[in-house]
Amino acid sequence: MGLPFPIGWLYLSTVISGPKKKEALQQLGARARDLRRARELTQPDLAIATGLSVAYLSLIERGQRNPPYLTLLHLARALCVRVTDFCTDE
Repeated sequence: MGLPFPIGWLYLSTVISGPKKKEALQQLGARARDLRRARELTQPDLAIATGLSVAYLSLIERGQRNPPYLTLLHLARALCVRVTDFCTDE
């Protein structure tokens, strides 16, 4: 049985700090925003689907929050993607 989260996320959460962490969070947020927009969802739509606040979603999309795995799982399910899709541009 594998880890319950992608190894890249473990690395981001435990090893990266400073400017590299900020850059990684901005990339993750941009990817979350792109996935949401590709599905023609607004932040309020996604907030309803995930149970998260619009303010918190906005902070994630701007790279100002380091969302825990379960938050990414809620986002992934609402967007019909895998959690690992937040870690790639493909």
